Amino acid sequence: MSYFPNFFRLKEMKSPMKKIILINIVLFIFMVGFAQQPAGHYFYLNGGGGMHNISYPLTQGKYENGNGFTINAGYGYFFHRNWGFSSGLGVKSMKAEASLDNFMLGLPSVDSEGVDYEFRNYFSNWKEQQKTMLIDIPVAFQNRLFWKKFTLQTSVGLMASFPTNSEFKVKDGSITTTGYYSQWNVELKNMPQHGFTTLTSHPQGDISLKTAFSAFGELGVLYSLTETFSLYAGGYYHQGLNNTINDQKKPVYEGDGAYNGVLRSALTDNVKPVAVGVKVGIVWTFRKKVKEFNEESLYPVFEPDKVDSVSMNQNLQKIPEEKLASRNGHLPSENKTVISDSIPETDYQKAMKLVNEIRVQFKLNSDEVLNPEPEKIAALADILKRNPDITLIITGHTCNLGSYNANYKVGLKRARKVRHLFSKEGVPSSQMEIYSKAFKVPIAPNNSEENRAKNRRVELDIK
Repeated sequence: MSYFPNFFRLKEMKSPMKKIILINIVLFIFMVGFAQQPAGHYFYLNGGGGMHNISYPLTQGKYENGNGFTINAGYGYFFHRNWGFSSGLGVKSMKAEASLDNFMLGLPSVDSEGVDYEFRNYFSNWKEQQKTMLIDIPVAFQNRLFWKKFTLQTSVGLMASFPTNSEFKVKDGSITTTGYYSQWNVELKNMPQHGFTTLTSHPQGDISLKTAFSAFGELGVLYSLTETFSLYAGGYYHQGLNNTINDQKKPVYEGDGAYNGVLRSALTDNVKPVAVGVKVGIVWTFRKKVKEFNEESLYPVFEPDKVDSVSMNQNLQKIPEEKLASRNGHLPSENKTVISDSIPETDYQKAMKLVNEIRVQFKLNSDEVLNPEPEKIAALADILKRNPDITLIITGHTCNLGSYNANYKVGLKRARKVRHLFSKEGVPSSQMEIYSKAFKVPIAPNNSEENRAKNRRVELDIK
């Protein structure tokens, strides 16, 4: 009997591959249809090992698990920041061992004179090892969750495995054969000329295995060393779905001296690959670059720590006079915006006021919001939903601590966080654009912690 846990053994399904492939195709089409924010391509290389079994039930004797290794390389694409798919090529080794001791197998036979008898095999400490090498082609759907430099990655999918080298080898033990004639209650022994002898040699040979189809899952963590290079560590589980051994059954050992092995005998059936283990590797990511907002008329650039009061006042967002004029149908007079009391305030005007009032502050080197201002964000979100032609511009800013590249990323994270706040209010992503200015546009000189805190912000605009 197999000692492998019962939950690793799945019941046979009608056309399991057709059902699973159909489900995966539907899920793929669904996720592609709703995908936004492409996150780019990546390549991976990993290897590992663990308990890699040629798993099968054994009606007599003892089954022992085997160990193996896996090496994989492949390509993936994240069509959304959190969702993607991957495929690749892998090599995997698998083993198992059957121990047959202190029991007898009988086979109905006919001797050279046409008399019926039972050909008996007595097994003593007989140990047969099976092993195989498989070429894996996996296809997986993937999900990623981000936290600082760490990324939690989950993968589920299907795998086709092609056996390249499968064999058995007897490691120890002996088989004593006899002939039992029930009609005379006689058991003949030590008659090599009739095939009744003791086999002490250790035969070996090839095993004929069919292509294996498996479901698999992986759970791992990526640690970012650079923007494009990460280390990976995780665990995996592969469960075979189909029987990979031919249905034809033969005796383990025949009277003519032919040794067929355990897997081809009536001692077992339903042979499937099962693997559980850990792996480590490396990942190269090629993300889609986010363009920087260059509308310098709204955001004049000046050197940090050299800001005078005039520059700071010029940097504050103001309602563009031309925009108000075009939306209200009146012309500016004497360089001032004139709004008649008889003309009601438009949604665009309301939105402009709100974007000038909302300035979201953040903790140092973080996208944790200090002042979420939910009422103003909800009010602005309502206007945006009523006016799909208005686009919300979300720009992240930082203080001057650290390098420009690091602060540029922090600015983007802050812009994404504010975009998420509006998304929760129902504003579609297609109506929002995010940018980062890092520390290029401070509203206070970066010469004290109090001033630097003012620069850790997100500012809004509309167009």
